[in-house]
Amino acid sequence: MKQRLLSLVSFTHRERIALWLLVGALGIGGALSAWQRVGSESRLQEFEVGYAPMDARIAASAAAALTATDDSLRVDINTADAETLDLLPRIGPVLAGRIIEYRETHGVFRRVEEIMDVKGIGEKTLERLRPYIFVSDAKVQH
Repeated sequence: MKQRLLSLVSFTHRERIALWLLVGALGIGGALSAWQRVGSESRLQEFEVGYAPMDARIAASAAAALTATDDSLRVDINTADAETLDLLPRIGPVLAGRIIEYRETHGVFRRVEEIMDVKGIGEKTLERLRPYIFVSDAKVQH
């Protein structure tokens, strides 16, 4: 039986060399592919291990200023601190400081649109912010 099978699958010397080269190339390709997968997973683990969690103060202030509404998180611009305001789109540390300064000078915002009274915030910025901000029913301070 073995001889019959070998007679059906007989290769010349050159064909055997070509077959071994093909098998070797496939083996090397598979090994490289597995090595790349393992390498990318270890790089991902290095990234996760090297990730620094958010500062506890920032996390606490963000949690206090955020409220859940319709599956989205919004920031109360009357109570948010500078770090939380800085997380909003188009608001950097300078505008966050101006919002806080405006609040301290003029009291709380009565309507979301009043944020346009802050220097550097116009209609376009308000429209980008609108989904992310709200005004609480805080008492007006003067």
